[in-house]
Amino acid sequence: MHAPRALLIAAGIAVLFACGDPLQQNELDCEEAVSLLESCCPGFQGSQLQCVYDNQGCNGTTYPALSTDDCSCIRDKSCATLVSSGVCARAQAARSYTLGGSSDPEETAPPPVCP
Repeated sequence: MHAPRALLIAAGIAVLFACGDPLQQNELDCEEAVSLLESCCPGFQGSQLQCVYDNQGCNGTTYPALSTDDCSCIRDKSCATLVSSGVCARAQAARSYTLGGSSDPEETAPPPVCP
């Protein structure tokens, strides 16, 4: 009875490595925040936000559209507060960004979505 279970676990691990990098915590946080925004914000289109983390080495690192701090803030706010404080609108306009790999010394992350 334990052999099929072990085989299933091994197969799951193999698929995980075969399909690319495992999800990063900031990707999961972003996906959760997008889901909350979709349920709280009228007309919010979560499909427009990218929640992908991609370390491209010398070409820089691409970060999810919503930072870990923004995601935490979004989780802590009520739907009414997200709408009335403009978080919904700022989140809808957020885009993923890449840092590093640029010759621009002023390169910074975009401003926060959730104050």
